[in-house]
Amino acid sequence: VVPYYYPDGTSRDLLCLSGTVACQYRGNRYNIPIEIWFQQDHPNVPPLAYVRPTSNMYISTKTRDVQPDGTVVLP
Repeated sequence: VVPYYYPDGTSRDLLCLSGTVACQYRGNRYNIPIEIWFQQDHPNVPPLAYVRPTSNMYISTKTRDVQPDGTVVLP
């Protein structure tokens, strides 16, 4: 349990799972670092998910599923 800071500046202690997700892309294997934050009203409120690129990674602007700040957007 660690502090999560919402865009409006408020913070709450939330459960955060962090790690990597392995994926294949154009014949290469990538380990994508992610964080999943479970909000206090879970399961009534969905978790927050982020891609957390390392210093030598970037987030493609061609994807609809991940915003430039790393927020994962899935219906």
